[in-house]
Amino acid sequence: MNTKYVMSGAAIVLGLAGIVCLFLPEEIFKLYNSSAENVQLLLVQLLGAAYLGFASLNWISRNALMGGIYGRPVVGANYTHFIIGSLLVVKAVVSKPDNIMLWCAMAVYA
Repeated sequence: MNTKYVMSGAAIVLGLAGIVCLFLPEEIFKLYNSSAENVQLLLVQLLGAAYLGFASLNWISRNALMGGIYGRPVVGANYTHFIIGSLLVVKAVVSKPDNIMLWCAMAVYA
């Protein structure tokens, strides 16, 4: 499989999520029917910054050969992020199965 498409797709999805988290944190909490304090808004914005960092990492390295000595850190970082994120979202879906936004987040991570 050509990793260029996987890396480009991950970069686009993470970039969009990062922009939304960075510029619309209050609206994210409204989607989950929750109010937010300043610290929670800051944490969502920091999450957006991390998503944008991963998006730029994936976009810059989309043409590189994945694996080997130079691509291994990129693969390891993405693998760790998506596995831990998937497990956390599945845990949240199990605790609140009626929240449609959690199901959407699980679909993106899976």
